[in-house]
Amino acid sequence: MLRIFSYRADGGAAGQSVGAFLRALGFSHRTLARIKRLPGGITLGGESVPASALLHEGDLLTVRLEEGTSPGVEEWDHPLDILYEDEDILVINKPAGIPAPPSAGHRTVCMAGAVLHHYARQGVPFTVRLVSRLDADTSGALLIAKNMHAASLLGDMQKSHRIGKLYLGFAEGKIAEPALISAPIARQEGSALARCVDPAAGEEAMTFLSPLCYDAETDLTLVRFRLLTGRTHQIRVHMQYLGHPLTGDFLYPSRRDRIARQALHAAALSFVHPVKKEAVQIYAPLPDDLRALLPAGVSSDVRALLGGGDPSADPFRETDLLLDLAQGL
Repeated sequence: MLRIFSYRADGGAAGQSVGAFLRALGFSHRTLARIKRLPGGITLGGESVPASALLHEGDLLTVRLEEGTSPGVEEWDHPLDILYEDEDILVINKPAGIPAPPSAGHRTVCMAGAVLHHYARQGVPFTVRLVSRLDADTSGALLIAKNMHAASLLGDMQKSHRIGKLYLGFAEGKIAEPALISAPIARQEGSALARCVDPAAGEEAMTFLSPLCYDAETDLTLVRFRLLTGRTHQIRVHMQYLGHPLTGDFLYPSRRDRIARQALHAAALSFVHPVKKEAVQIYAPLPDDLRALLPAGVSSDVRALLGGGDPSADPFRETDLLLDLAQGL
């Protein structure tokens, strides 16, 4: 895939080298090294220049970043439910039951293979870079970088918790109040997959939850989750630790009478676009198996659910306010 970035040098950039200017925009050493190897990778006014070239006010700087196809990923002909796409970012609504990256048992049947096939049909070579990871049986918004510059910027944002993530899940039993769970997570001894809360050996893990509604008939609480860290199986482990496991979860034992997978959905993403510097919010509709768990009369609109019933509310702002209150207690 080819991505071309264009910048007009202003007075503040005059006298800077091209390399310094691009590094200030977040281009990593690795990305710049690739760009410099490409013919016509950096041009000023249409003429190829080295990264050491100096900028003058009004110069038009063009950067050409071209990449091939992902090694180790096989195409899989499976349709994509695209929630958002621009030149740098792709967000898809991942169905439950399909892993996101390829693995030993899923070299072809994975969302990475479906993305590769989607672009191959257009004749576009594509390198799949998953920014967010979802368990195979978790549905919802999956964030993918479309070039190595976007991947580097989004990776830094992920590490510094500048990508907001909201999940919806159905927990067993009645949860009455919001809670901030701070419980370190480690591998469970004797298991290749399972994790557990381990205060001595675990890594820091923090989850903020807000109960949205309770259904006495099913004894399930619809819960909104805000991740403050990103540990493997974090929500699932924390809910088991609380004594309110996600219903349907086979790994962290729970009832499986109403759904055959953990009832968890990556419902929304919020971040400042790393290249455009614009606010982005993306919502992933609930799949049928989770809609079936909603109490009668409750809207299935994801934004309305996340906003506590108000489709005009900003759920990220609301969780920020509740989180500030919880941390202050």
